[in-house]
Amino acid sequence: MNREIKYRDCIVSQASNNHVMVCKDGEMVFHAEVDKKLTDEELKGNVDFYLDILLPSIDESEAENVKD
Repeated sequence: MNREIKYRDCIVSQASNNHVMVCKDGEMVFHAEVDKKLTDEELKGNVDFYLDILLPSIDESEAENVKD
């Protein structure tokens, strides 16, 4: 059974296989395999990690090359 919460303009969900997915504007922007069910606070931590740490470190020119 999947569960999801809304947080910081994102939807974060955890699937029955424990994979965590963060979606923004209808697109998956982050995915992680985890080995346990996460609490709501832990799910929010995945969003914080993506938005505050991972996203700012992405070089926009590198991201454009991936899309081509």
